[in-house]
Amino acid sequence: MAKTSLFLNVVLLVLLLGTLSAKSEKVTASVAESTSSVANDAEQVSEAFSRYMQAYEKKDLSVLSKSFANDDKLQAFWPDPSNPCRIEGWNEMRKGLEGYLSSISSMNINIRQPIVQVYGPLAIVSCHWSFSGMVGGKPQVGSGRGSYVFEKRDGAWVIVHLHESSMPGGK
Repeated sequence: MAKTSLFLNVVLLVLLLGTLSAKSEKVTASVAESTSSVANDAEQVSEAFSRYMQAYEKKDLSVLSKSFANDDKLQAFWPDPSNPCRIEGWNEMRKGLEGYLSSISSMNINIRQPIVQVYGPLAIVSCHWSFSGMVGGKPQVGSGRGSYVFEKRDGAWVIVHLHESSMPGGK
C-alpha cells in the first residue's frame, strides 16, 4: 500500500511538473510574441513617421493625406508663433497644409533623436527637428520639438494628434 501511494505521488508530481513546464513555455512564447509584435509595431510607426516627414519635405499632399486620420478627431498644434491655434479635424488640417506648402519654394527638415513608444493600438513619436527653407520668398530657419500620436486603423498607423513647438531663439 505504501509503495502504491508513493508511486501515485511520484506520478502526480511528474504530471504537475510537466504541466507547469508546459505553461511556463506558453508564457515565455506569449511574452516573446508580444515583444516581437511591439517591435514590429514600433518599426511600422517609425516607417509611417519617415513617410510623413519625406512627404512634408516633398510637399506631397497625397501622401500627407494618408499620413493623417482623415476625420474630425485629428488635432494639431503647429509651431507658428504668428498664428498660435489648435487645428481641429482633417478638413482644417488639409486647408492649412495646402496654404503653407504652396508658400514654400524649398525646404530641408532634419529629425534628431526620434523615439517610438508603442501602447497597444496607439504610439507616440517624439523628436527634435530643424527646418530651413524659402517660405514666401524669404529664407526661414528654425528648430523645435515634436510629439506625434499615431493610432493603428485598419492595419495602418496614422497621425491623430501632433504638437510641434519652436525652440526659443530657434536653437
